[in-house]
Amino acid sequence: MYHWTIGVLILLGVAFAHGHAQDLRAHRWENRVVLLVGEEVRAGSSTALPAEWAEQLRELAGDPAGLVERKLVVYQVTPQGYRRGLETDGGWRGKADLYWKYSRWRTPFQVLLIGLDGGVKLRQTEVLPRAELFARIDGMPMRKAELQRRGD
Repeated sequence: MYHWTIGVLILLGVAFAHGHAQDLRAHRWENRVVLLVGEEVRAGSSTALPAEWAEQLRELAGDPAGLVERKLVVYQVTPQGYRRGLETDGGWRGKADLYWKYSRWRTPFQVLLIGLDGGVKLRQTEVLPRAELFARIDGMPMRKAELQRRGD
């Protein structure tokens, strides 16, 4: 009885943790993911996300059809949580699991591209121009196959 109870408690704990932590596995083979990963920086007496953060969001928002065409999903990730999409106000949720998994360099700003296979295809600490992002994706074998299937 004792072993059974421990087993149930462990399974419930794993299920609870999994249900409340964002996991990118749901996007595997369905979407490419752009992660904006960063920390708030002190600006005078307050803190804010780095200027590159807002610049990267503007860059991505400049071609929403291009994002959809390339099956791109955007996540904004900080030590406090995450939000999905290009919103700039509120909407933070979850825990910092994504931050701790992807913040390899302790810098105020990073942008990562996660491929359909779930692997990190690009990581840099400066704003990624949309044309460079799209060119990188369009040069990937799976993207080339997508375009060939469509006849582009």
